[in-house]
Amino acid sequence: MDAPAQEKPVSEARGRGTAQFVVIFVCSVLSLLVGYHAVTEWPVNDWYLFQVAKNTTWCLDRIGERCSLEDMRQGVKDPARIRALLDAWHKGEKNPVISITDQFSKEPLSAWEHWQYRAQKTRLARRTDGLGPHVTFVLRKSVKERLQDRQTASARLQSEGNGESAAAKALEKEIASIKDEAEELKQHPDDKRNGDRRFAFVVVSECGAIEVMAIFIAAVLAFPAGWVRKLIGLALGLPVMYLVNVFRLTCLAIIGALDAGGQWFNFSHYYLWQSIYIVFVVAVWLLWVEFVVYREHGWVAWLKRLFQPRIGRLAYLCAKFLLFAVVLAVAWWSFLPVYSWALMEVVGIILRTFAHVPIEAGEIRKAGILNTESLLAYRIAGTWLAIPVALLITNIPPYTALVMATAGLSWRRRLANLGYGCTLLVFGHVVFLLWAVLIRWWQVQAGQGVSGEPPQIYAAVLQFYLTLPFLLWIVFPYWDKLSESRRSATPMTEATPEKTDTEVGTTE
Repeated sequence: MDAPAQEKPVSEARGRGTAQFVVIFVCSVLSLLVGYHAVTEWPVNDWYLFQVAKNTTWCLDRIGERCSLEDMRQGVKDPARIRALLDAWHKGEKNPVISITDQFSKEPLSAWEHWQYRAQKTRLARRTDGLGPHVTFVLRKSVKERLQDRQTASARLQSEGNGESAAAKALEKEIASIKDEAEELKQHPDDKRNGDRRFAFVVVSECGAIEVMAIFIAAVLAFPAGWVRKLIGLALGLPVMYLVNVFRLTCLAIIGALDAGGQWFNFSHYYLWQSIYIVFVVAVWLLWVEFVVYREHGWVAWLKRLFQPRIGRLAYLCAKFLLFAVVLAVAWWSFLPVYSWALMEVVGIILRTFAHVPIEAGEIRKAGILNTESLLAYRIAGTWLAIPVALLITNIPPYTALVMATAGLSWRRRLANLGYGCTLLVFGHVVFLLWAVLIRWWQVQAGQGVSGEPPQIYAAVLQFYLTLPFLLWIVFPYWDKLSESRRSATPMTEATPEKTDTEVGTTE
């Protein structure tokens, strides 16, 4: 049999393997995201968000002056009645009438009890926007508050008869120092030290890192491996994603306290951590492929492989990705108004021609750090419809950075992968904007107004678009290896000298 005839079955098998991976990945991600949005009001999600908030509070309490969870519970005057309401709601009563509360404790509500009460009460009032456990973080108190705290502590020691103790003398010195600082600040009323650095935030459903976990779960389920190894990957990877999310919320709370919840906080929240998340997903997924899917038999062989240079090469891949992602993202955001204008024109032409939407005008409203809060707006029948566009189209820099950071690719192959992937991403931007504008326009026609809440599938699809860089990176740079993994146990980080033009890995 000649060489072309031998290559045809291999090419067909490669295409089938890649197509199967894509179908399973897309279906898994969309199913998980849509399914999660459908259960956000279930008690299990309330419990999950509370655990996220509780663990974040624990971390922040050890960093700043104070951090509290659901501190509004301190003002509840009738805890017994609240507990009676919770008991009735748990029994299925929607509008219970509480008359007897003797059987319930009158102790102050716990944070969990107050969150349950507030969540149920808000849902009964049909106001669920921004619902989640409330966290108050104080990074540093004002000079006035610190002086009051130290004076209160000193008075307590005096009343206990410990006024001459070492602790009391240390407090007196600290009080004197704070008073000197307060006198100095009187000359500078605009000094930020006159106020405290605090940040209050709500852990809503989008703060639970479900979209990141969905990417990882989909990538594990779609990859050709046995179910035991897939379960091992999920059991090891998901806790890592959860801990990364707690670390993310901790960092964002500190930034929020320093920036007073301003532009830098929004920039870090929506953009900086998107790239960092991709690094963690890629790293954990590749570690699973390298050390679980392609695990060598025997602990000695496995440990021997663990200490080979693969970990260093993976770290090098992640470092290169972050470097490329930062440079490319800054350049892309500078170009964002021009690209957004081109999208606005293309989408507007399609809507006028095929959907007969009466578009009168359109504009790009630049806002935020490096245009990252820009809006794409259309005036339709006298009504302006504005759609946040920056987050949607920022999936191009991460994909480009992943391809550029991947070792073992020839420049011809690298440019081809960039062309394929970026073309699909641009096509996805057009499709999403068409859909988004039509949904908003239909809501206006239905009398819901411009501020009408979009359907749950809308948010799920937007989150799916943020996962596309990871999916396309696997499909295009690892096109050959996805099919080879079905026929051999060759790790994706191993190089094959005779196939240097098509081999992809984390080796140089």
